[in-house]
Amino acid sequence: MRNDLLPIGYAIKNEDGYSDSWSYHIIDERLIAYKHGKITNVQVQNIEKNLNTIISQFEEMKKYLLFILSESAKQR
Repeated sequence: MRNDLLPIGYAIKNEDGYSDSWSYHIIDERLIAYKHGKITNVQVQNIEKNLNTIISQFEEMKKYLLFILSESAKQR
């Protein structure tokens, strides 16, 4: 998971100044799908890419909404 070769979760490097260690977060659904041959690393990458795109689009919409609300408040 450290090298993005196992698509069942993700690894987070803990750098607390005393030692370098890793924490692993395994997602149950991914583990089950991977075990039964129903998910590949490419599929996970595509899902994550699409989620990042959606998040980015929501962030843009949030900026526009905040702008509209601020303009509306100025007109009062």
